[in-house]
Amino acid sequence: MYQSLQAFKREIKKNAKEYIRFLHGLPNRKSKGIASTIYSLHQEAYKKIDCGQCANCCKVMRPTYNRADIDRIAKHVGMTSQEYCDKYLGQDPTRDIMNRKSPCHFLDKNNRCTIYEIRPLSCRRFPNTQRKDFISCKSLNSLNVQYCPITYHVVKNLKRKLDDEGWFWWIGFKIILLLNSLTMHENSWYQDYYIVNPWFRKEQIAYIQQIWRL
Repeated sequence: MYQSLQAFKREIKKNAKEYIRFLHGLPNRKSKGIASTIYSLHQEAYKKIDCGQCANCCKVMRPTYNRADIDRIAKHVGMTSQEYCDKYLGQDPTRDIMNRKSPCHFLDKNNRCTIYEIRPLSCRRFPNTQRKDFISCKSLNSLNVQYCPITYHVVKNLKRKLDDEGWFWWIGFKIILLLNSLTMHENSWYQDYYIVNPWFRKEQIAYIQQIWRL
């Protein structure tokens, strides 16, 4: 891993509120290419972070199960679906079916999943940073970022990128306001250029619209 699990835990403890607040604001923020940016960060994270050395999700989180997951896994371990449910599964307050305890009973001492090929769908999809609708999954991402270094890497660097973008466009907007203020001075070259060049005014409007699309 590019940082130890202990270092990740210290960092997220310090920054959790900031990144959760950022995630809850994402659906209201627009930026060209944001989906491709998230996917690029997802790929970058998997090159830097080895899930096999981490397994924090298996240690502290509990996967949800659908009916197909239960039937498939119960058959694999030689139990009926009902027997498997009675022994290992329960319901959370939202009535999702999940493991009763953590760490996961299929995690071995080497941080490997002993049913990896038939693991639950929620495990296959985790940590969901590859999803095209990532920015709309506020609650899910807010939970994952607290326990998964992959999600943390994506969110941390996405926030940094969008903050940098916002600063760039804020400076551009201030420049436009400054130029427009020059029109108040009589006989200024800018006033003459502004009056006789409607194309320039249209370009300004388009630029401002581009800013608000962020």
